Formats: sequence, structure tokens, C-alpha cells
Amino acid sequence: MSGKNKQLKIHSVKYNVVMNMILTSSSFIFPLVTVPYVSRVLSTTGNGLIAFAQSTTNYFGLFAVMGMSAYGIREVAKVRDNRSALSKLVRELLVILLVTSTVSYTAFLIAIVTVPKLRENMVLMLVFGFTIWLTAFGVEWFFQGVEQYDYITIRNIAVKLIGIVLMLLFVHQFSDYLVYGVIVVLSSYGSNIINILRLRNLVDLRSRERLEIRKHIKPLTSFAVSSISSGMYVQIDIVLTGFLMNASMVGLYQLATKIKSLAYAAVSSVGNVMLPRLSYYRGKNSVDEYNKLLSKNFNFMFIAGMAIIGWMVLCGKPIILIIAGSDFVGAQYALACIAPTILFAAGNATLTQCLITQGKERSYALISLLGLVLAFTFNMMLIPLLGIVGAALSNVLCEMVTFIFRAYMVRDTMRQILPSLDYWKTILAFAIAAVVAYATSACVSSMGAVVKFLVFSVVFGGLYAFALIILKERFVQSMLKR
Repeated sequence: MSGKNKQLKIHSVKYNVVMNMILTSSSFIFPLVTVPYVSRVLSTTGNGLIAFAQSTTNYFGLFAVMGMSAYGIREVAKVRDNRSALSKLVRELLVILLVTSTVSYTAFLIAIVTVPKLRENMVLMLVFGFTIWLTAFGVEWFFQGVEQYDYITIRNIAVKLIGIVLMLLFVHQFSDYLVYGVIVVLSSYGSNIINILRLRNLVDLRSRERLEIRKHIKPLTSFAVSSISSGMYVQIDIVLTGFLMNASMVGLYQLATKIKSLAYAAVSSVGNVMLPRLSYYRGKNSVDEYNKLLSKNFNFMFIAGMAIIGWMVLCGKPIILIIAGSDFVGAQYALACIAPTILFAAGNATLTQCLITQGKERSYALISLLGLVLAFTFNMMLIPLLGIVGAALSNVLCEMVTFIFRAYMVRDTMRQILPSLDYWKTILAFAIAAVVAYATSACVSSMGAVVKFLVFSVVFGGLYAFALIILKERFVQSMLKR
């Protein structure tokens, strides 16, 4: 069973980016159906209960996965051409996941019995508890490591379509929030069941070859600390808001974070497919290709990030009214405050890939642990003072500080790609577009939310793109030439 793995077709980075952008687009389209509907049916309280249960359960999922997402992608990418080595690696990682998932799920059951806040909605917590197993054995890291982004895209879109149909059929009033919780689990994690079934056709899971589990423990420990820490600090704002405030406030804040997450998905659509290829270039010592890919991603990330920040800050209220309705207008200021997180978070994701491909797992782990400490400290200080706005500000501060530390850790790479970055041209284009769009939108302030949004989008988006072309921003120029 050795030799080349002929069942896996590795596509170009450009093809993978297109597939990931289609997937990202679906991440916009589907919430445009689900969020407005669910927001109006379940209101702030129902959405708050779902968000709190999901975020809390995700903590236990982080311990179950133990950093396997990043580690698995890197290791699979190294041996993807050899079926025998790939099969052995997958079996070893699955054994580790079986142990960590069992321990994590046991801790989860103890927590919902002993912690009063979790026991209040025990049935809902148990529903989301299934995600611990689905996340651990979804082997998404395998399909990303072998760059099967076409399969990932088609599978996710199909499962989301089924989720929308189920939602429209069975969720009609506030009391259906438990049913909606089940649908969220199926639509978000159901595709992982398909993964494990498909995995059997791509690797040999029945071989009795002796496994080498111990060799993964040390490197995986750094990834585990990093993954758990970063995953916890990303979600700690919702969890602490749930403990310190009521479900209605969680419902308001979750809308802001949901919009932020959708925007982040768009900005990071290019960066998400880079880790396997960066690992490949690093292994081949192709420094020029490595830096070229990084600089392109940073330029795209900055252009897209600044555009979306402009939309969220200057057009926040119309966006909320269109998506969720007047009950959620209280999330307006939290949405504006959390907007810069998109740029810092996307930058952190890219720099994290640099740290991983350069073998700096320990630095990655320490910075992620620092991020968790900062997130807990900022949230505990600011939520009691400023409510959900304090949670939003804590999110921004945490991402900004960790971005600075990560950039310092890969400072040699940053120096090499800095001359290829046109950030000042992007800032200038953004400033011109934002000023004119804001002045224009003030003229239609008395009109409806949809009109305001359309006017702002046309003026801001058009001017921003035009300014980038006139200023000859590198990424835009490269796209125009192609």
C-alpha cells in the first residue's frame, strides 16, 4: 500500500482560492436567509440561549481536538503523496483524538450537572454536546491538508441547504429554540459525518502496522496550548457576557459577533487555503515563492478588511435593521466597536501560518496563551463597565496585542515582504471613499434602511475601488492585468 497516492488530485492555489471564495460566499448567502428569520422568530433571548450554549460547548470541543486542526494540516501536507505514510499518520492522529474526546466529553457532562448556569438549559447543552464528537472526528484537517477544497465546498453547501430547509419547516416560534439548536448542530457539523465516511476511501484504516503515537505528543502539545488558548479567547466574550449579563444582552452581542464572523470569513478567504502550500514551499526551501504568496495575501487582506470595516462602522444601523430587525438595534455600537477586529484577526491567522510553517510552535503557543489571559482580563474589566460595547472593545484589544507579538516573532519574514505591501495606498483610498460616502449617506438619512445601505454601498464601494486603481495598488493591478 506504499507509493504515490493516485486518488488525490492536488489543484493549484488559484483553484483552491476560488473554491474557498465560493464557500465563503455561501457563508454570506445562507446567513442572509437564516439570521433575519431566526432573529425575528427567536428574538434576542432565544438567540442568546443558543449562542451561549454553542460557545460554552465549543470550549470542550477545543480540548477534544487538542490543536489537531493546524497540526494535522501540516503533517498531512508533508506526506500526502505517499498513501502508506498518510494512512499510518491518520490512524495515529485518530487514536489520539479518541482519547482526548472521551476525556473532554466526560468533563462536559460533569460541568452541566455541577454548574448552575449550565444546568438551567441542560437539554440544550446536551444537544450541543454532540458537537464535541463531531468536531473531533470530522477530520477536516485531512481534507485541508490534501487541498481537497472542491469537495469541502460542495459538501458544506449541500449540508447548509438541508439546514435551511429544516429551519423553515420546523422553527416558527420562540419555543422552537431547542429544535433550532438541533438544526444548528446538524447544519454546522453534520458534514463531518460525511468526512469520516469518505476518509475510508482515501486512506487505509484497517492496517495492523505498528503505530507511533508518542512522536506526536510533544509537537501536538504546543499546538494544543495554542489552539485551546486562541479558541477560548475568541469566544470568551460571549461566554463571559452570558455569565455577567442576561440572555437578551447575549442575543444582541451575538448578532454583532455573527456579522463580524461573516466579514472575517470574506477577508480570510485567501489566507485559509495557504497553510498547506506554505508548508510545501517551506519544505522545498522556496523562499521567494513563500514570500510572494504571503505578500499577496496581506495586500488582499488589507484591502478587503478596510472596506468591510467601513461598512460596519458607517453603515451599522441599516445593516442591523435589514438583517435582524428593530429588536437588535441595541447592537449598533458594539458592531462599530468590534469592526477593527476583522483586520487584526485576519492578520493573526496569516502570521500564525507563518509561525507554524517556520516551526515556531512554542512561540505560537505562548502568544495564544497570552491572548487568553488578556481576553479574560479585558472582558472582566470592561463588560461590567460598558456592557456589550466593553466585550467588543476587549475583542479588538486582544487581537491587536497578539498581532503585534506575532509580527515580532516573524520579523525577518515581515521585513522581506514589507516592500511589497501597499498599505498606505489602501488607507488613502479608504479615507477618500469613507468621507464622500458618509457625506452622501447623510443626504438620505430620512429614508429607509435598505435605501441607506444601497446608497452607501454604491458610493463607498465604487470610490474605494476607483481610488485603488488610480493609486495603482499592487494587488489590484495584478488582478486587472490577469
